[in-house]
Amino acid sequence: MLELRSISKFYGQTRAVDDVSLTVPRGSVTVVLGPSGSGKSTLLRLIAGIEKPDDGDILWDGVPVLEPTHERGFGLMFQDNALFPHMNVASNVKFGLADLEPELQRQRVSEALDMVRLEAFADRMPDQLSGGEAQRVALARTLASDPRLLMLDEPLGSLDQQLRKQLAFELGELFEALEVPVLYVTHDQDEAMALADEIAIMDEGRLLQHGRPEEIWSLPASPFVASFIGYENQIEASVTNGVAQTPFGPVGTDAADGHIWMVFPPESIEVNPSGHLAGTASLVAFNGIGYNVRVTAGDAAFDLASRERFSVGDQVRFNVVDTRVLAYEI
Repeated sequence: MLELRSISKFYGQTRAVDDVSLTVPRGSVTVVLGPSGSGKSTLLRLIAGIEKPDDGDILWDGVPVLEPTHERGFGLMFQDNALFPHMNVASNVKFGLADLEPELQRQRVSEALDMVRLEAFADRMPDQLSGGEAQRVALARTLASDPRLLMLDEPLGSLDQQLRKQLAFELGELFEALEVPVLYVTHDQDEAMALADEIAIMDEGRLLQHGRPEEIWSLPASPFVASFIGYENQIEASVTNGVAQTPFGPVGTDAADGHIWMVFPPESIEVNPSGHLAGTASLVAFNGIGYNVRVTAGDAAFDLASRERFSVGDQVRFNVVDTRVLAYEI
């Protein structure tokens, strides 16, 4: 089991990682989710030994990890697959196994390629691979070392959306078969929700929330977390006697009197011609099954899904149909 205790890393006055504590149990997938510059990739480099923490401890099964990178037994795969162009697939996967007997090297390569479903590609050169195949070769190379911890840094970041979805599904199947802990870094909330047993959300070097995907979706710890996992509609409101006054109209709430930040789940809003909330369509885009409509009122904006086509300038009426509207004190 991997354990981080109050890990920090500074670059001058910048806190790249700020007092992060995290546990990654055996056989589980923990996804570190955050925007660019949040510190998530630096965290992996600290665990791998590429960087040294300025404070805190990294432990494995309760024992401090002090060994150099090559002796930690941790596997790290980067977004850039870094395949050697002059080596075939098998040789790329074998790279790093020089200390093993030749027969064990061949066995490890065969097993790793089988795990990523590329056993028939052993003799191909990197320029004969698609982007997805190249990423799977890079993953096989990481797996061939038989790591006790598998870390992946934005492994699907360079792929197109359709291929990302396909490989994310394949990675999910692979992770279920592995018995080692997996630490997976991404900025994509859909990837995180699909792959994770637990999600750790970071921003500006700090760990903002850690829990199961369902827990984080049901109760984001802050408006930032809510926004990052897909709660697009957020507005400031003033509450009096259980009614929040918003630019779109009044909304019932359990929040105490005062100023709040209201966060609406995507499924909480329904376009309705007789709705008691209203705004003006400022942007309309076809999405294949309906329309994405941006509705504005003053400086406030909501993004709604609609089966009905609106034109820019039309009045759009809607209701809040989900009582799980979140409120945060300002």
